[in-house]
Amino acid sequence: MKAITDELILEGTVGADIVFRALPKAAQASFAELRREMRRAVERARS
Repeated sequence: MKAITDELILEGTVGADIVFRALPKAAQASFAELRREMRRAVERARS
């Protein structure tokens, strides 16, 4: 999740404090799945 957060910051995702909480189910998710869900959460927060 740290690597994905770093990507989001480098892409210009700034201006708000966002907290990501990993639920136990996240331990089984692939990197791509985590990235998709985190991006979706950021988009929801922006709107």
